Amino acid sequence: MVTGAQLPGAVEAERLRRAILLLKVPGTGLTVSQALDEIQALYHEQAVDKIERASALCSALEDLGLRCQTANPNLELARDFFLNLTWPDRLLAKHPELAGLHPKVHPYLQLG
Repeated sequence: MVTGAQLPGAVEAERLRRAILLLKVPGTGLTVSQALDEIQALYHEQAVDKIERASALCSALEDLGLRCQTANPNLELARDFFLNLTWPDRLLAKHPELAGLHPKVHPYLQLG
């Protein structure tokens, strides 16, 4: 029996996810993974200066084609914050080496 994790699309999506998380976010010195962790921590602090930093990081991520989204607090999800591949064309413009992982085939890929 073939499970979803064994399907080529799922394997390719996981490779793409890992590759994106290791990319450097321009102007920050952070990887996407580190920026995601920092935004999550800043989001929990709820201080105005922290929210401004989180907003700046989200803007830098959007330049890579990634969208920061906060979860609906009424849903009581395990995570309060999500990062999705929303604009694959932007990602490919900045990182054409990822074309082999077919980001356009994985719209709204959730990264964390």
